[in-house]
Amino acid sequence: MSAKNVVVSLELGHRATVRKQRVGTDMYTHDWEIYIHGVCGSRVDAFIEKVIFTLHKSFPKPRRVLKSPPYRVCEKGYGSFTLPVEIYFRTTNPNDTRKTQIEYDLFLQNINCPPINNKRIEKFTFLKPSEEFKRLLLQGGGVSIVTFIVL
Repeated sequence: MSAKNVVVSLELGHRATVRKQRVGTDMYTHDWEIYIHGVCGSRVDAFIEKVIFTLHKSFPKPRRVLKSPPYRVCEKGYGSFTLPVEIYFRTTNPNDTRKTQIEYDLFLQNINCPPINNKRIEKFTFLKPSEEFKRLLLQGGGVSIVTFIVL
């Protein structure tokens, strides 16, 4: 017996640079951005409905909801923190995976260090997605795989 599954890859990462100059009482030391996008330019908006980045509570409006690409938040700050990143998928079938959450460590470099360009690839395997959702996943760069089940 075999099942057709789909694997998608997303690049999740952040960039950070030390600010050249601060004005007056500005305590922010870094400019940074966090992002999610497709690997090798794949159009992940085909299967992503929205991405929610929940920043540290010290930021104004810390819950950032992005319903179209680019899925990124650019900010300024002075400290590192861990944030949840929620990815919602475009599916109407209740049997399909609706969302996933990743904890991301947004860290900043010391003042005298070079810029940070941190990224990682997250792979998601969707087990037997509905035909509609499978089509969207493949359109967005997903790869169909066959899994053999031994009984």
